[in-house]
Amino acid sequence: METFHNIETVAATKFELIDSLPPAGLAVLNFDDPIIREKARDVQVPVLSYGLESADAAYTARDIAFSPQGMSFTLVTPKGEQPVHTRLLGRHNVYNILAAAAVAEHLGIALPVIARAVAQVPPVEHRLAAKNAGGFTIIDDAFNSNPAGAKAAVDVLSAMPGGRKLIITPGMVELGAEQYRLNREFAAYAAGKLDFIVIVGQKQSEPLLAGLMDAGFPAEQYLVAADLAAAAAFMRGWVRPGDYVLFENDLPDSYL
Repeated sequence: METFHNIETVAATKFELIDSLPPAGLAVLNFDDPIIREKARDVQVPVLSYGLESADAAYTARDIAFSPQGMSFTLVTPKGEQPVHTRLLGRHNVYNILAAAAVAEHLGIALPVIARAVAQVPPVEHRLAAKNAGGFTIIDDAFNSNPAGAKAAVDVLSAMPGGRKLIITPGMVELGAEQYRLNREFAAYAAGKLDFIVIVGQKQSEPLLAGLMDAGFPAEQYLVAADLAAAAAFMRGWVRPGDYVLFENDLPDSYL
């Protein structure tokens, strides 16, 4: 957003890939995104659609469930249904799997083979990777700094079975003129789903604190830590067996 300024410009740039496809090419498009759906009308090659909310999507998923071991869901395609388990977390990764499955079926790969391949995909370091931390679970999303991805990470945390949920975050950066508003909205979103929120650093705290106040989040359920070390020290005193801790957005890789 800092360099492209708005999502429409991002979409137009991404669609240069679609516009460059040869006549025998294939476009695999997320129909849940209204911008993509609209632009799909002008695509000159065959389109395979996927989505979780669109009734007309050719590829979808149902019965999505989260656990510290990953996700399970039923993959639904024009050729049938297939139970799937993946070590990846987050609805955005369900979208990624749907897109990959569409390409795979187009190339003649059978559903059971697709499911086996999906099960073998390892989590990407610092991108919603779940780790056992000796009685509690850490969800490491420290590399992310994207509004949709940050909310998806909160959704993953809140959907985990049992235990209390804590997030440690400095907020998001590189969002240009929208940075204050998006951080404020993110904090309010997290407040509606989590048990405790630790903000890292005073510099980014203002919009996040404003979002917590917007949501009426109790003062005893959040903390502004001076730095990551202070946040980690608080975490160690707060967690109990079975709890979950999400490290979210632009944190260094040495916090564990």
